[in-house]
Amino acid sequence: MTPQPLQQSSVSPPMYDPWASALEAKEPPQILYGELLLDLFFCALVKGMGRVPFDPHQHKDGQRRTAVSLSLSPLADSGLTFAIERQFIAENKNDGWLAVTLPSIRELGITDLRAIHERYVKVEMVDYGTYEKDGQKKSLSAPKILTVYPSNAACVQAFNEETGNGHVPDAAVADMPTNEINRDLGLAANGNGNGHSNGNEKLKATALAFLPTIVRQCRDGNGMDLSKLRVQLSSMPLVKDYFSETSPEVMTEIQKVLAEPAF
Repeated sequence: MTPQPLQQSSVSPPMYDPWASALEAKEPPQILYGELLLDLFFCALVKGMGRVPFDPHQHKDGQRRTAVSLSLSPLADSGLTFAIERQFIAENKNDGWLAVTLPSIRELGITDLRAIHERYVKVEMVDYGTYEKDGQKKSLSAPKILTVYPSNAACVQAFNEETGNGHVPDAAVADMPTNEINRDLGLAANGNGNGHSNGNEKLKATALAFLPTIVRQCRDGNGMDLSKLRVQLSSMPLVKDYFSETSPEVMTEIQKVLAEPAF
């Protein structure tokens, strides 16, 4: 048989011009992945002492402020070995909380900060001001929260896919049951062929923890926007596999939310 000539692809490879690239270069955004920890308490700002715990017996009510301590522990695979820490006064209009972090939280539709405490996230460190130290001007930065992940494994997977690592390190999932690893990473489990394990109560419990926040986001006055609820539930990979707007757990949560005072 006469060998057939190889067919050449009609798609040309992309052309890259380093001269043009250098001319249009911009500093890449500082993207971090890791576990977010929050600590909030009422404080008073006292001259010479900074912020101190608010004491109604010592401080006037007008002195009360909300202190926000934020810490991001980066994934081990990112190469960073130290936590990124920021402290804010929530009511300070010139601080990073009001300028950067809080707007990003609201854009995600999050109405309860407890929903992101001890969660794995993707953030971009954004400059919002400057300060001087030892005669040098330095930048002030705050985390803009881009994505909240349901688990460590989901965060690791996103990090590897988006940064080009291309694999999930064993260390990142070594403390997780095999079924949970398979479920979070979309791998086939228990031979069911659909990429998910069945009967994983731990994962279902994790998905269940998201329901109060999701349902509250869909409250419309004294009622519930079921169309929005349907979209919200179906948009979260972990949640949609266990719950829909007609699930008993969701119906129970709707009743709880509607029983709360409308603000």
